[in-house]
Amino acid sequence: MDTTSYTLSAPPPIVVEWPAVATPECFGDETILMIENVTGGSGNYTFNLNGGALFDLGEPIMIPSGIYVVNVFDDRGCSDDTTYLIMEPNPIVVSILPEDPVVDLGDSIYLEGVIEQSDNAIALMNWASEQPLSCPDCEATWVFNSLPALYTWTVTDINGCQGSSSVIVDVDYDRDVYIPTVFTPNNDGRNEEFRIYTGAGVVSINQIAIYDRWGGLVHYEDNLLPSPTGAGTWNGESKGQKLGPGVYVYVVEVEFIDNNTVLTYRGDVTLIR
Repeated sequence: MDTTSYTLSAPPPIVVEWPAVATPECFGDETILMIENVTGGSGNYTFNLNGGALFDLGEPIMIPSGIYVVNVFDDRGCSDDTTYLIMEPNPIVVSILPEDPVVDLGDSIYLEGVIEQSDNAIALMNWASEQPLSCPDCEATWVFNSLPALYTWTVTDINGCQGSSSVIVDVDYDRDVYIPTVFTPNNDGRNEEFRIYTGAGVVSINQIAIYDRWGGLVHYEDNLLPSPTGAGTWNGESKGQKLGPGVYVYVVEVEFIDNNTVLTYRGDVTLIR
């Protein structure tokens, strides 16, 4: 009878060479975790993160910042583990002033970028929009838009990390047109002509037509340049003859900068001598 006894030795424990994990370069970036060097156990190693899916040894895994419990397993289920705390840089935080910008039709407005937080020096600045702006690579810029438009300011630090903010510049569509109701062509040097006064946002005065009370055309002009000092030259005459005091009807067509909008103004003006 063979009384020889045998002692079964357990495999050596798993020993993992836990790699250093680089901090992500920028806020929101990912970094690489790759387990390569493992000894002991029974071989055929795999690993997982926080109890998730298994990965093969040497497979690079992209991970964002956070806390990760990493377990390495052999084919018998034996394991070794460690915990990683992956930190990340602070975000670059920027804003734009004013917060709720509104530009008058045909006018401009000044937008200023503000860096509220950045761990590193800023290397580049850029404004982006489909609408015109005065300085694309400055901290602040004048912008010109006749329709509501989105403007985005992006800064890039010396590590290539970026922060951005966007704002919509709205448009005040109040039409800057003034048409007098009275004029006095009496050679006293004041208010001698019927004129159309306009401000920013007007492209042209397409036409001015003046009618008497019977509907007869007494004065007509077209293709006039807008002017804050008044466009038009009706002096109360028709075909070289002075017209009598009374109420006359005007029809004025004005073209604006926003999508070539054309509005027709109708009303009456009193001629006083």
